[in-house]
Amino acid sequence: MSSLKKLRKELASLDPSFCAEPDRGCIVLTGESDDWRKIVRAGKLAVDRKRYLGVVNRIKLKGFVQRMPEPVIRDKSLDGESPDVLVIGGGIVGCAAARALRRYDIDVMLVERGYDVALGGSSRNGGVVHVGINYSPHAQKHIYNNRGNAYRNLGQYAEAIADYTQAITLDPKYARAYNNRGAANNYLGQYAEAIADCTQAITLDPKYAAAYNNRGYANNHLGKYAEAIADCT
Repeated sequence: MSSLKKLRKELASLDPSFCAEPDRGCIVLTGESDDWRKIVRAGKLAVDRKRYLGVVNRIKLKGFVQRMPEPVIRDKSLDGESPDVLVIGGGIVGCAAARALRRYDIDVMLVERGYDVALGGSSRNGGVVHVGINYSPHAQKHIYNNRGNAYRNLGQYAEAIADYTQAITLDPKYARAYNNRGAANNYLGQYAEAIADCTQAITLDPKYAAAYNNRGYANNHLGKYAEAIADCT
């Protein structure tokens, strides 16, 4: 039995809707399930570093609706503006594009939904596109941290905090887990706890930009505007 046929059989045992197809050197998973643990399990089963570059997991979670945080400030100060170029999204690519365009004699405007630039994927990108992650079985802290991220994306912030706490228990110097727990505390309005977590992340990694941003967000909500400005500068 070929490795692809074996994978398809294993996926079918998880959920009959799961399917795997090779595409441009990767394995692409499709299907739908109401159990996110099965979706994660399917991704792990599909990892084959000898034959494929990575895994693209497109299996959908039934009933999942992406919850986007609402901006704190709303205004219409830009209504009526008509720039020559409008760059939507202040991530690293958007900011780089806007900066490059400023060399020309044109009016460039950059808009970002967040309270600052580079708060999305850019704040978590190590410079490598990870289409599949295969952690060591002993790296339990990463498992808890990643599950915490999944809970946070589902809006289940209490569960996320519990997993981040478990990751920190396993490794008290895990700066990423402190920052992620701080972000989850921000979502719950627990700003003092968020500041404490982000401060610890910064102590462990003084160049952790996302931790400064998350702490600045918490300081802003507590009315500590000088501290918020300092964090975001």
